[in-house]
Amino acid sequence: MATQTSLSSNSGYTYDVFLSFRGLDTRKSFADHLYKALKKAGVETFRDDDEIPRGENINSELERAIKQSRMSIIIFSKDYTSSSACLYEVDTILKHSKNSKHGILPVFYHVEPAELKQQARDLAPVLTKEHQKGWSKALQEVASMAGMPLKDQ
Repeated sequence: MATQTSLSSNSGYTYDVFLSFRGLDTRKSFADHLYKALKKAGVETFRDDDEIPRGENINSELERAIKQSRMSIIIFSKDYTSSSACLYEVDTILKHSKNSKHGILPVFYHVEPAELKQQARDLAPVLTKEHQKGWSKALQEVASMAGMPLKDQ
């Protein structure tokens, strides 16, 4: 019987996939099903509720996990942009991908890319802190990538 080997085990990566999603929208539905399917297929997947130890700095742990992943799957949903943690992840993922071979696969779950881009434009004037200024631009850039639209799946 053949054994499944994670792609990350031979590449120096800890994870094959970093999964970014808005928990309130998709944790108990699409994101959970995708996570389980990836794990079953032998794809080593980072999901924040399983991998960040209690008491650790969340942003530094997310950044570490992104850098230790071969690629990111970003599940954009209706309320994704209402989470500063999600916006931080998109910005960090995009920055990392520009300096490495880190791949990005956007999944548009019950949200159109154009709608996401409009949300990003609406956010731009609200994000005033220095570290937040790139979030809107990063969101617009990733929303412009070819991705997977999922409406009624």
